[in-house]
Amino acid sequence: MIDSKLMDACEAIIDGDLQTLSSLVGTVIPPTYKTPSDNWNLLHLGLVSVQNLPHIDSIKYLIESGVDVNAIDKSGWTPLHFAARTSDTDVVRALVSAGADVNAENDKGEVPLNLSLMRKPWNLLVVEALLKAGADGGRIKKFATVVASPQKEDLLALIDKYA
Repeated sequence: MIDSKLMDACEAIIDGDLQTLSSLVGTVIPPTYKTPSDNWNLLHLGLVSVQNLPHIDSIKYLIESGVDVNAIDKSGWTPLHFAARTSDTDVVRALVSAGADVNAENDKGEVPLNLSLMRKPWNLLVVEALLKAGADGGRIKKFATVVASPQKEDLLALIDKYA
């Protein structure tokens, strides 16, 4: 039964359907639920797609419901890793405000700041939110100095500002 309800929850996260989410999270699906195969919690599930971004109200609801912002999946990814990869400023800020670890490393040694630079053009608001919250800018400084990008100088300025 939880599988079909989990699909309903995933759709509600994307759609921002708080009524459906509130009927599922904490009753049918515990806030501590993790998928057996990938070890994803509800935040991971809502953030896994780079095309179907979650509604910010859904993310805030999940956080308020006690879903762990620092949960680690089978590859060491936290919800913030996924959010940084999507370049969604509001979601990144919500996770950071809730205590997400901005320097958490996945199994490949990547931190959310690294992943925020995977999509172009870069969302410098996401980069700044991570740096402002204490992300180690030194981890991307070398990359920023050699990359060919019209945003290169802005990126370097942000790194220096929060160094």
